[in-house]
Amino acid sequence: MDKKKKIDYGKTAILISRISTPEQCLSQNLMPQLNDLKEWAKELGFKNFYPIGTTESGFLKEDDKQGWNLVTDYLEKNPSCKVIICTEISRLSRLEPILLLIRDYLCEHQIQLLIKDIGFSLLDEYGNADQGKKLIFSLYASLASSEMATKKERFKRALKDYRKLGYSIGGKELFGYTRVYDNKLIANKKKARYIENPIEADEIRKIYNWYAYGIDNDERYPSVFRITRECIARGMSKYLHSKRNVNKCLKEEAYTGYKKTKNKKKNPEYWNYKQLDKPKYIECDEYECTYPTIIEKPLFDYVKELMKKRNSHNIIDSDKYVDKSSKHTTILAKLILCPECGKYLVGQYRISKGLIKHSYRCAYSRGTVHVCSNKTAPSMVLMDSAIWAYVKSSIKFIVSKKNIHSTLQRIEDLQLSIDRLKEKNRQYDNEIDTASTIFSNKMRYANNEEYKEKAKKEYKQKLRNIERERLTFIKDIRQKEKQLHELEKHNTSMSVYLDKDITNIENNKLEMYNYIHLIIKSITPLFNDRQYTCLLIETFKEEGNKDFFLDFNHSPKKKLSDTDYLLINKKDSNRIKLKTISGKIQWDSASKSFIQCNEDTSYKVNIGDLFSTEYKKSSFVSVEDLDYKRLRFYDEDIVSG
Repeated sequence: MDKKKKIDYGKTAILISRISTPEQCLSQNLMPQLNDLKEWAKELGFKNFYPIGTTESGFLKEDDKQGWNLVTDYLEKNPSCKVIICTEISRLSRLEPILLLIRDYLCEHQIQLLIKDIGFSLLDEYGNADQGKKLIFSLYASLASSEMATKKERFKRALKDYRKLGYSIGGKELFGYTRVYDNKLIANKKKARYIENPIEADEIRKIYNWYAYGIDNDERYPSVFRITRECIARGMSKYLHSKRNVNKCLKEEAYTGYKKTKNKKKNPEYWNYKQLDKPKYIECDEYECTYPTIIEKPLFDYVKELMKKRNSHNIIDSDKYVDKSSKHTTILAKLILCPECGKYLVGQYRISKGLIKHSYRCAYSRGTVHVCSNKTAPSMVLMDSAIWAYVKSSIKFIVSKKNIHSTLQRIEDLQLSIDRLKEKNRQYDNEIDTASTIFSNKMRYANNEEYKEKAKKEYKQKLRNIERERLTFIKDIRQKEKQLHELEKHNTSMSVYLDKDITNIENNKLEMYNYIHLIIKSITPLFNDRQYTCLLIETFKEEGNKDFFLDFNHSPKKKLSDTDYLLINKKDSNRIKLKTISGKIQWDSASKSFIQCNEDTSYKVNIGDLFSTEYKKSSFVSVEDLDYKRLRFYDEDIVSG
């Protein structure tokens, strides 16, 4: 029998050591670990060395230029090199499948592997690996893989904790925030965290309020495209000039200060190791992340609910939600304060069995995180009609004035908006040119008639889409030009006596909204049962911080005080009675009655007593009756609903 031929492993060896970054993988710089490895290799008789570095996890990708193929490439180009030396097996990889792949390659090509820390050699002097050596290698491969799994799990736990604290939120920087690194070290590294970007955050709040309450109160429910055009017109961040991004912002839960992330990532088994039977993407671990709060959770939930309703006409049992996209603004939006939590009551529109069930309710009353105990939902028709009666009682004596500087500023803003919309409109010409160029190239290199017909159809559809959007922008431009013309026409005289237009206001929701918000600062329901409602109304002072202010030069017989109580008697639904009370009188929530002061005495007065004919008026308290007239705005909802 022939004797086995011994392998000459030569004097050249590849030295594999740990590096900090992938860019250092072929660096010839001497590092402590590489120095130790060289000294050990010299003791074994090696003279020529080729260093290759791996990161913490060793070789991860067999087909990566910074992976295992660096080793195989060098071995193929330098056949005299037949030895690989490393400090420990994890320098090759911490993944068991990769280690076994490396072992099989080395055995097949008779490449020796020497591991310093355990004094392990894979092949014998004849270039063979017996079952014992293979078993030992497999055992260490399994231990390395287990260690890596433990490290990954520990890292995941730490990462989850950091993200809960608002640190280490990776990925592309989220619009509305700025990523910063503070001086606090976590795990010996500076960690990134988000802080609010004041300009972008303010824009986010605007688009949320626009979607929920309308743009400048001229449209009850604007579309995402309408909001996008307004962002362009107002010169807001370029990011918001895209419908896709505006829609994304309106769904981004991170703005509430908290979200759970559960994304997908590329599956390395498919992409790196070409195992085509494996899924392309796998789900990532779920993380809880903390962000600076930009949008209150009730507003986010309200917008989420609106988006769902607008995208699908929901019918729930016998109740039909009104299509609010065609309605005007909610008259008392952002005026009614919840007496329990202090948040605004929001409008809920609903028609049930042919009856109007519109109401106001606390946004937190159905919350999942913050739950308000206030479950009352006063009638919207009743509240709107009563508040209008209150405003109407003095509105004919009030002259609304517009500050001249503010008017000029509005003119300037409108002109800028028109210019921006025109610039966007001109960009459509470039889009048409681009589409035409692409179409021409397709037709030039088309191989068959079917492909040509498909290209023609796509080209025509593209032009139709561009033209449709262009016409929308032209409509916006004309509307703003009309507004600009009206402002310029009246910029020298903005005074309008409202008593000439009472009828028009009562038939125009938008006008009524404007005048109510001109006068009333806030409304707080103090008491509400089947018979009575008591509202605390706070009005703007004569020269408040609003563009409009109240001018009492015409001396009405009753001036609006800073605060009034408005009482509603609902005993007879066909004959609603209203009263206003002001002066030395205060609401006592404990006894659910008023404490009235007369000279040196004070006593309790129930709401029912104030509506009684036996109630004695006092010089210290002003009580006036108001004429209640039910508004007819919502009757149209029954027809449309």
